[in-house]
Amino acid sequence: CYDGIASDDELIINSGTISVTAKDDALRGKDFLKINGGTITATATSGHALKSDDTETKGYGYILINGGTLSLTSSAADGLHATKRVIVNDGKLTINATASQGLNADSIVNINGGTITVNSSREGIESYNITVTGGTTILNATNDAINATAGTVSGGTESNDNSSLNVSGGILIANCSNGDGIDSNGNVYISGGTTIANGPQSGVEEGADVNGSFIMTKGIFISAGSNSNMTKSMSTSSTQPNLYIKSGSVISSSTLLHIEDASGTEIMTYKIKHGGDYF
Repeated sequence: CYDGIASDDELIINSGTISVTAKDDALRGKDFLKINGGTITATATSGHALKSDDTETKGYGYILINGGTLSLTSSAADGLHATKRVIVNDGKLTINATASQGLNADSIVNINGGTITVNSSREGIESYNITVTGGTTILNATNDAINATAGTVSGGTESNDNSSLNVSGGILIANCSNGDGIDSNGNVYISGGTTIANGPQSGVEEGADVNGSFIMTKGIFISAGSNSNMTKSMSTSSTQPNLYIKSGSVISSSTLLHIEDASGTEIMTYKIKHGGDYF
């Protein structure tokens, strides 16, 4: 079939076991797609696994995940795609979207809880405003694991477009083998939680590429990536102590980065995923 399960208004799933394979979108609620529970397997060969757009009466374009176990696969498009907002409050999501984005919304992606694992994607999360307040999110991508962008310039821009990544809680791990772990065409604000960004070992990409302000007030942030002129340290207005380290040689992925204080007490030990020389 073309669309698997589709509604021209709202699609709400509360429980049960659902398995859908479709040519276009596997599950689509044109205004609003809400999942409160159940075990859901959604596979799309040319469309999105989950989709909500605002082409119909209410103009919502929201996807809301409050629970459930979801296995989402798209061969050509996004795992979750909403024209306005994707919100994840709870649940377990496993996403494979090799050719496109794991989670994509034009305006906002909010992750407040649950466990999200993007096993494969071109970009793990893409939106204008990405906010993480809780849960565990693990992203694996080939272009950018996180891409905060206004989307106004094809291929991105090196000027601040006022998009943002905001992390105040939870665990966020952004791994990218060829692109940036975190790429914000605007700003990055970290006020809590644990954020880990892994870029590639070599090339022009890095752990974190930020065009605007990079401000950290609380939490833990670890980043590793290649030697690149685009790499930036945190803004001077950050109140959380931080280290910006450049190694004289490339450190391999098998090496441990260990930091301790003057008395020998461990502050951090981190095994670099892809290697690099900027931390």
